[in-house]
Amino acid sequence: MATRGFSFLALGGAGALAAACLDIAPAEPAPDSGGSAGSAAGGAAGWPGSGGASAAGGATGGASGAGAGGSAGTGGAGGTAATGGTGGTAGTGGTAGTGGAGGTGGASSFAVQGVVFDGLNDWLDSVTSFQGAFDTKTVTGSLWLKRTGLNKVQCLGPEAAGSGSPNQLELTQANSFRVVWRKAGGGTACDLMSSPITDTTSWHHVVFSVDVSDQTKRHLYLDGTSSLFVSFYDNTLLDNTGSQWGLFADNGGNLKYDGEVAEFWLAMGVYLDLSQPAIRERFRSAAGKPVDLGTTGELVTGAPPTIYLSLRPGQTASAFAQNRGTGGGFLLHGALVASATSPSD
Repeated sequence: MATRGFSFLALGGAGALAAACLDIAPAEPAPDSGGSAGSAAGGAAGWPGSGGASAAGGATGGASGAGAGGSAGTGGAGGTAATGGTGGTAGTGGTAGTGGAGGTGGASSFAVQGVVFDGLNDWLDSVTSFQGAFDTKTVTGSLWLKRTGLNKVQCLGPEAAGSGSPNQLELTQANSFRVVWRKAGGGTACDLMSSPITDTTSWHHVVFSVDVSDQTKRHLYLDGTSSLFVSFYDNTLLDNTGSQWGLFADNGGNLKYDGEVAEFWLAMGVYLDLSQPAIRERFRSAAGKPVDLGTTGELVTGAPPTIYLSLRPGQTASAFAQNRGTGGGFLLHGALVASATSPSD
């Protein structure tokens, strides 16, 4: 790779790679509404604007307080919590209703922050092999993105050096998200694409997994919906052991990504069956929001992935470039800034 001027940040990794098989409060009830105390927690208390309600309690469930049911006390308005209506005796009316069960909610919501890659100066690279990585037939990845530039090839990475090496994650000229993984020794092992992503006003979530030993084990989901178009899929080893890698550009700093990104998670040597909603919801809640992947990305599989880039609340934008996974550090070219919006909004 040619030497270019840049400001850089030496960054570190953490954890051990998993080589396993690489997706407010309730309103006061109206009189005679029925329902016993029902404070059952719905979604776990989360960050505002994401996932379940930020306070305890599902959307269903009985309201707290003595059950209404019949009319309130003589001359009174309908009974409210633990007291009867005005002028009536407390708790008269009917017997307490059973109410509905509290909602179970979904996975814990999580406030994440994205960063901006300007398409001109900003990208990451590594001139060493990923620590602990080896050539396998499996890989799983997830990220949130918000597009700026359209109708041009943009590399998300990691893109390996080598003769004829493809951009392993990219946005195509036709605006599709593409997973094209290099075959160990050269050539292509798999080539998958999504439907086009042309919206530049919203955050989108992409998650994919492959096991090239099995034609049924290939998945690509866009915003929670399967969006898989297969161009090539071969039972061969994936190249995970290159000696030079680019992120948000190819390994030479070309084809830079122009847009925003958050929660970049990639596990070489891991396959997850993303056809199962519960597996996909390890990355994206049923409400369509990010969930906490763990400080090192370990909550998805029980161990950190090869790469996990995340900007946590209160951190400066440059912290996104710190690899929390096991693969080792990257050099930061350019200067990242925090995005004005978040997929958690």
